Amino acid sequence: MFTLNTHLYPGARLSHSQTSELEFKEGDVLTITFSDTIQTRAEVVGASENVARIKVAGYRTRKGATIAAKSWFIRKVVTAHGSAIYSVIGRAY
Repeated sequence: MFTLNTHLYPGARLSHSQTSELEFKEGDVLTITFSDTIQTRAEVVGASENVARIKVAGYRTRKGATIAAKSWFIRKVVTAHGSAIYSVIGRAY
C-alpha cells in the first residue's frame, strides 16, 4: 500500500495495487510505503465487506519523527487505474 503522506490520519488515502474481488481478511500482513519512502508493517486484525481494522507498527519518518504503533479503520472507496483506493476513517482503540 502507498500513501502520499508521512503518517496516517482520518481522511488520509491509501492505494493498493491489487484490485482483486477479494477484500482483506484477518491475519493479512501489509507493507505501507509513505511519501518519504519509509515503510512499515500493518496487520489486518478485523475485516468486513469494505472496512478493515489495521494495526500499524511504529516507525520513524525520514526526518526523524517517531510515530507510535496505532490501529486504524480503513474503508475501500473506489477502484481506479488498476488500484484500490482506501480512506482512513478513524482510529481503532
